[in-house]
Amino acid sequence: MKLVTPADTTERTYRGRTKVDGRGAAEVIDVLPGNPEWQDLKNAHQQHQVLRELDLNTVSADLPADTFTWGYYGNGPLATSEAILSDALGQVPARDMVHDFCREVVSQLGIYGRDPWLLSWHLVVRWAQAWQTNQT
Repeated sequence: MKLVTPADTTERTYRGRTKVDGRGAAEVIDVLPGNPEWQDLKNAHQQHQVLRELDLNTVSADLPADTFTWGYYGNGPLATSEAILSDALGQVPARDMVHDFCREVVSQLGIYGRDPWLLSWHLVVRWAQAWQTNQT
């Protein structure tokens, strides 16, 4: 079996956070360049480069969610799981992979979408490769 091999191997980090703007507050997932640590991101006054935000509209229609969220198992965390895996792997992941990633990783990230977190691209890819290996 050929292991999952991402098309884009650019090192990046996923950051979950609450974004407040004129429309209210929503949980978003930023894609940051490289592999920053919390110390790099603590200074709220310092600008940090964000490559892009993951788009909830790209998630499968069978995962109805109003916002990305994490810290439990449900539709919001499943949408978060699919968006991260799709970005990291460069393809829409298998439904079983999304559910397992949600259960094992995303449901453990903070409390109900309120705590910010960082997740490295390398960790996501390694998790997906281990998951695929265990499916045989």
